[in-house]
Amino acid sequence: MTSFPFDPQRLSALRRLARSINAESAPPPISEPVVITEDGWVRLPVPDAAELEAADVMIVGNLFERKYVSAELHAGMTLQWAPLAPIDGLLVEFRGGPPDGDECRDAVAVCLSREGLRSLIRDLQAIEAAL
Repeated sequence: MTSFPFDPQRLSALRRLARSINAESAPPPISEPVVITEDGWVRLPVPDAAELEAADVMIVGNLFERKYVSAELHAGMTLQWAPLAPIDGLLVEFRGGPPDGDECRDAVAVCLSREGLRSLIRDLQAIEAAL
């Protein structure tokens, strides 16, 4: 790798945000009904950190315009990862569905510090425990 797209200031800001929204317990489940269409798409609310903060102090109502995203619902996922030396962390790719060689399948690649990876593991364990 010859370049890295995130400068140190942006990485620091992202770490501060992660520390403020990551908890030692499971994030709350989606608070409204999840709608799955007949053709296998799901409509999901877009998380907003400002909205979460407002809800924490019991300011509810129509202060925020709810945004939604549609995503294809996959059965399972494929996971890939690689070390990322610039942040002493890793790149993780989550891809919907099985490892079948389909380059058109939905995927997201994220960089995580070791601390971020540990937070993700704790969140997943807390979600499993909450089930």
